[in-house]
Amino acid sequence: MTAASPLIAKTYETLYPQHQVATVNNAFSKKNQPTQPSSQSGPLKIIWFSQVVGLDRGLAEFLQGMQRAKNVPIQLNVLGLCSDDVQQHLLGSVPSELHQITLHPPMPESALFAFIAEHEIGLALEVPTTENAKFADEQVVFFCPRGLPHAHFQNPCSRAVFARVS
Repeated sequence: MTAASPLIAKTYETLYPQHQVATVNNAFSKKNQPTQPSSQSGPLKIIWFSQVVGLDRGLAEFLQGMQRAKNVPIQLNVLGLCSDDVQQHLLGSVPSELHQITLHPPMPESALFAFIAEHEIGLALEVPTTENAKFADEQVVFFCPRGLPHAHFQNPCSRAVFARVS
């Protein structure tokens, strides 16, 4: 059995003591992260990623916020496995001609760091309404050490991450 963060692993160990739980983090070593490039002209580049794309994971709220920024060029890159329904909703949610939403399949760690480095803002928007969401917001680990501005919900996982990187 695997878990996407140490806090999820602890919970699984409690719920399923008969199984051995291995943590496969959604975050990787700081030494593998490329340096952040200087700002570029063009749209504001924003990234959201996870293993599975879901509207209940902060994306719906972010899309609502994009409605307020119709005059700001935004390129939102969404990376992860995406159902047809979620894909249609995301691509149909572009509120302005200045906005672009691009969906990307999962990629290996080495490519992920380089891809993240192309962005100016990272989104770690796991809405803490479920037990899993409270412990699964380790995307902030990708953004913090690089100094990439990011938005996140406060939950036990993000507090633990900030305690480690502060």
